Amino acid sequence: MCATASRSVSFGPVEPTYRREHDSACRVSATYIASSWPDAVPRQILGTARRVYLITGAEHEWLLCPQGHITGRAAVEVPITPQNEDLLRAGWAITWSASVGAAVSCDTFLITEEGPRTLTITDSWPLKRIRVQGAEFVRPDVLPR
Repeated sequence: MCATASRSVSFGPVEPTYRREHDSACRVSATYIASSWPDAVPRQILGTARRVYLITGAEHEWLLCPQGHITGRAAVEVPITPQNEDLLRAGWAITWSASVGAAVSCDTFLITEEGPRTLTITDSWPLKRIRVQGAEFVRPDVLPR
């Protein structure tokens, strides 16, 4: 199975602009994760994330790169687009990739009946916790060196 993940390293203090961009990308990716349940409609998930992009001041960023795809044996089995109305299914692997400026927050998840399960786990990386829809989601933070 193909899986994708992004991680950020800063050689020295994290620049304030990059910090804002990274935090915004993490908020959007947490929104994607929170919405990744069986029978969810990708078009609606993207619409919700677009509102988060708007709130963070990055309203056009979603247009600059693909936001996600169903993955499997091929890296991209089904692209997630605003036109996609096929329901998500339990057992599918989905990769979400939110970007803002130079920052990317990307991981692969398994869609389960109990909710999304991270397949690209980060055991020894700094993490940031983000609350979405009453639940807490963990996203990789910037690793300072």
